[in-house]
Amino acid sequence: MGRYEKDYAVYRGEEFIDIGTAKELAERLNTTAKTIQWYAGCKRYQNKNHNRGGYTIVAIEEDGEDELE
Repeated sequence: MGRYEKDYAVYRGEEFIDIGTAKELAERLNTTAKTIQWYAGCKRYQNKNHNRGGYTIVAIEEDGEDELE
C-alpha cells in the first residue's frame, strides 16, 4: 500500500464532512496530502481545532494494519 493510500475521515465538530485518501482529501480541501497526514497524527492540532470548530481528521485503520508501515 502506498504512503497516501490510507483512508482518512474528516469531521467538523460532530458533523461528518468527507472520507478518502490523503491525496483525495487534499485536492478537495485545497491543501497537501502531507498536511492531511500531519493533521491526523497530531493530537495537539486535533484538540485545538476540534474545540474551535475546525476540521478533525482521523486515520481509518483497517483490521490487522500496523500504525507504522
